[in-house]
Amino acid sequence: MRPNMHYVEVKSAEHQARAVAFRTHQCFVRQRTQLINALRGHLGEFGIVLAQGPANLAAVAGILADETIYLPESVRDIGRLYLDQIELLTEKIDGLMLKLREATKANEDMRRLCTVPGVGPVTAGNPGVCSRSACFQKWSEFCCLARPRTPPAFYWRKDPAGRREQDGANGYP
Repeated sequence: MRPNMHYVEVKSAEHQARAVAFRTHQCFVRQRTQLINALRGHLGEFGIVLAQGPANLAAVAGILADETIYLPESVRDIGRLYLDQIELLTEKIDGLMLKLREATKANEDMRRLCTVPGVGPVTAGNPGVCSRSACFQKWSEFCCLARPRTPPAFYWRKDPAGRREQDGANGYP
């Protein structure tokens, strides 16, 4: 046996199912955001500027229904098509959120993670977080795993030839 070899525990079918639900939830949220931004961009071409986020979609429906605002009928139809797709994705996202909440109630590690401020069923359902939650020694270790980030640009420096190289004092690659 090699001294540097590490073993991981085998994932159960339930754990893999939670991972699929988590990744599907994240994919649907990204798709909904993409549709909302596309709709805002299309309406922006006609001078209609809207606030960001799904909470402002009621205003979009009102604008599309308002006949006093000049918009070609084809744009109104396409806008309604976008709203229908966004509504469908929102329903699916809410359904997946309920499944993740149910999984949280059934799993002790996930319930414990949800007691941490700012951690809900979606973050606790992240397969990378829940599978390793018992091995955290510090809160900062959990934060780095739950919300990974890339190091800021100032951790890199340019050498005299203009090439980027690692600043050796900070430990980032």
